[in-house]
Amino acid sequence: MVGTRDFTPDLCLEAALMFVEKDLGGFASMREKNVSLLEEGVSLLRQRWGTRSLLSDTDDGLIRNPPFLHVIELPISAALFKDSQYGDEIMKELASRYKVQTVSFLWCESLWCRLSAQVYNRIQDFERLAESVLDIKSRLEKHTIPA
Repeated sequence: MVGTRDFTPDLCLEAALMFVEKDLGGFASMREKNVSLLEEGVSLLRQRWGTRSLLSDTDDGLIRNPPFLHVIELPISAALFKDSQYGDEIMKELASRYKVQTVSFLWCESLWCRLSAQVYNRIQDFERLAESVLDIKSRLEKHTIPA
């Protein structure tokens, strides 16, 4: 092996575990906060965008979603794009113009957005995503963004 080994993660572990326990109320509390925020964010986006979720609860009551991850349909038609870089173009626009990071992709002729919630997120982050995507949609429909 050439080079040096970075021991920073090892040195930070104790402080990170203390942070979760003392500042966040433990892992169960952190999980509950993240799940609650994600549910609130998904509800907000579905309402503002009028779209559907890809992942959902099942009839047997078992949740098939990862705990801090959700996928929601974007209100942007894939037909507005001329090539196959649908998701990439939306991600680039969100990142460069709106300073929003997310993953978007084409699946079954619809554009989708992968959402997550972590301890540093707030509902305002989901509100900003909602407005940013609606602005992109409006600009695409007016042909002010090259697709």
